[in-house]
Amino acid sequence: MTYEIICLAIFFLGLLMQYQMAAQLLASFPLGFSVEDTARHGRPLCFVGGLGLGVLLLGVELFLLVFTVGCCAIACCHRFFVQAHFDERGQEEGFWTDTISFCREYATFLLLVFVIRNFAFQHYRVPTGSLEPTVRPGDFLLVNQFSYGWHLPIINTKIADYGEPKRGDIALFRLPSDPYRVIYVKRVVGLPGDHIEYKNKQLKINGELVLQEYIGLEQEFGTGHQEWMSKRKEFLPGKSHDILVKGGFGFDDVEVDLVVPEDAYFMMGDNRDLSLDSRFFGPVDKKYLLGKVMFLLLSWDGWYPDWSRIGEKV
Repeated sequence: MTYEIICLAIFFLGLLMQYQMAAQLLASFPLGFSVEDTARHGRPLCFVGGLGLGVLLLGVELFLLVFTVGCCAIACCHRFFVQAHFDERGQEEGFWTDTISFCREYATFLLLVFVIRNFAFQHYRVPTGSLEPTVRPGDFLLVNQFSYGWHLPIINTKIADYGEPKRGDIALFRLPSDPYRVIYVKRVVGLPGDHIEYKNKQLKINGELVLQEYIGLEQEFGTGHQEWMSKRKEFLPGKSHDILVKGGFGFDDVEVDLVVPEDAYFMMGDNRDLSLDSRFFGPVDKKYLLGKVMFLLLSWDGWYPDWSRIGEKV
């Protein structure tokens, strides 16, 4: 809520700077700004505050849709209906003039970004350590949205059905309880119809124990505590990968025994004790899947990137 208040304050400050009386008051301070300068600097504040508030309230996905459609609508209306009137009056400075100019210049670019991001590829920055040791906090992942078919954004309706998630894939998906605001990345462990059991840090799929091989101790970084945890190699059917587990109380103490419904998938993080996944919110319906993670674009968690991991397949 703190960020929303900050964005709202920035927006109202910028709006206040548009009014003549407030502009004259602010111009009276020894900052070297004239009344015109104060009003001109207030418009970017309105813009930044409004954008920030929109992203926080609507979420990135819904905001990008609304913002792109709004910019394109304003640009089209100006081009076909009011351009002649606008040109006759001249390019007078003002909030609406700046808004129209922005829409005219960036509508095509925003539309292109929207199409690519929602129907082709998008990047995702990993915020937590739930997929350590494979994926670390601060990693930027490239997601192929062709992998599991094409979906219409926001309404999660599939328009082209091809490609199915495979066991062991790392997939990007919308959180079923809050699909417009929250996006998760986890590993596909259970396929439709699978009987999944999880107990004492051991996974069973259709009654068969998934073998684990102890590798050694490794520090995890997602919590900031850099705890030493047991690193193991887990042998999923058709795919092997590394996991982290620890002793004592953790998320893994929750036991699971269920059959994955049709058109749904059981998702888990590789950092088994520190992952909020299908053990808590249940299997994920196929309509919420966004795509398959292809490789690491950039690893950056701190003051500088880890160049050695760029382009690493996951």
